[in-house]
Formats: sequence, C-alpha cells, structure tokens
Amino acid sequence: MKHSLLSVMLNQNGSQLVQKLCKHVQNMYLGDLYEIGVINCVKLATTEQGCFALKSIIDSIDDPLKTQLLSIIIGEAVFLSAHDYGNFVVQHVLERHPYTASLICNELICKRYLFPLSKNKYGSNVVEKCIESDATDVVVSQLLSDCKQLVELARDKFGNYVVQKALKLTKGKALRQLVDVLRKYSGELENHPNGRNVYNLIKRILFKLQ
Repeated sequence: MKHSLLSVMLNQNGSQLVQKLCKHVQNMYLGDLYEIGVINCVKLATTEQGCFALKSIIDSIDDPLKTQLLSIIIGEAVFLSAHDYGNFVVQHVLERHPYTASLICNELICKRYLFPLSKNKYGSNVVEKCIESDATDVVVSQLLSDCKQLVELARDKFGNYVVQKALKLTKGKALRQLVDVLRKYSGELENHPNGRNVYNLIKRILFKLQ
C-alpha cells in the first residue's frame, strides 16, 4: 500500500483512518506512513484533509523522522503561515512542540516576514501563537525594532490583534516600551476603526501601571 498512502491521507475517510492509526497503533507498524508523511509534508499541510493527517503524524512520530519533519515545517514556516491550511500546521507545532517556537520565530524574522504575516488573515494567527509561546520576547523585540510598522499593525484589520496580544502578554520594560511608542499615536488610533481596539487597551494598561 505504500505507493497509495499519500492519496489515502488526502482523502477525507483516509485522513480519518490515519488519525486513528496514529493514535491507537504502535509506531513500529507505521514506518511507511511516517516516511510518506515526511516526504510529502508540504503537500499534506496545504490540503484540507492532509492537514489533519499531518497533525496526527506530528504528534505520534518518533525521532529521527520527527526531527526531520519538524525541520521541514520550520524551513517552510513563512509559506505555510500564510496558507489557509498550512497555518494550522505551524500553530499546531508551536502548541505541541514549544521548543520550536524560537526557531520558527527566527525563520519569520530572518526572512523579514514577521510584519507582513501580521497583516495576513492566516499569518496573524501564527504570529499571535508565537507571542503566546516562549518566544514572546523575540517577537516583541522585533515589533519594537520598527515603530512605524508597529503603528501600522495597530491600525491593520488583522495586525491590531497581534499588537493587542503583545500588549497583553508582555511584561516589564518591554511592555512600557510598547505602550510609550503607541501612546504617541493615540490621536490616530483612537479614531481608527481598528486602532481604537489598541487605544482602549493602552488606556487600561496605563491605568494599572499608575
């Protein structure tokens, strides 16, 4: 069946079968399934049913194939994060394998896609998940590296949620820096349909900091 495993994983019923196999069958019997999953990782991640099958494989696969699979996802993080199905795979990895968070964040930052993805319908969810991870400081530091783009995010349809997440989860000096930068543009944010969400949050934070 090895040659047909990919088509099985891309099929609704087949995907459900794969999910059950990964959950209930010992790994020693799933070698071919895992191998096909790794080889076709990106294709699976970018299809509706394949996405579900791949997430189950991610949870059950063992090393060395696990490391290989996660490395592929990290390397394709920019592309997958902006994809309507692929973003769920990246989020899943961030949730289940928190040690990959800094690697994924660095991939987004090094390729200069953190700000563009924050304005993307799907990518913004990945960036929010990065902020929720152990890589909060890495993301916030990057946001603070470009104040102009930070304010643009605060006014963006999707980016404002990224900024709100950063404000809610950042602490100490970094939080004060975020607030200080955004407060300078209070007039613009207060009367903006998206920016007012950030403006109102800043007001609440300043009240608590007093």
